[in-house]
Amino acid sequence: HRKLRLTQARNPIASIMQRIIAYAEWLLISPGRFIVALIVWFLIFFFGYWMINDSWVAATSSAWNAFIATNPAEVQENDFLTLILNATASGVGLFHLGIFISYLYTTVTRR
Repeated sequence: HRKLRLTQARNPIASIMQRIIAYAEWLLISPGRFIVALIVWFLIFFFGYWMINDSWVAATSSAWNAFIATNPAEVQENDFLTLILNATASGVGLFHLGIFISYLYTTVTRR
């Protein structure tokens, strides 16, 4: 039904939401896909923070804290790019945590 709704979506927000749901369904197919997606997202945020900090150690720490621990990096005054990166990394990290909990729940209830 989701594929049919995606083709019929006239509202851009509905189209975006359908794509997010499709991504979540794609991740739930196997744990391998989920792990690869986590690595790819971590690398994306690592390179984002690296472009801001110019230090790979600080970039690794910031990406880990924002994406995995949902504890974003410190934002200096008028540093809009870091603020956006923190919000995006934390949101994507929480989204993936929800998908992981859904995966565990479906695995346990199937027995």
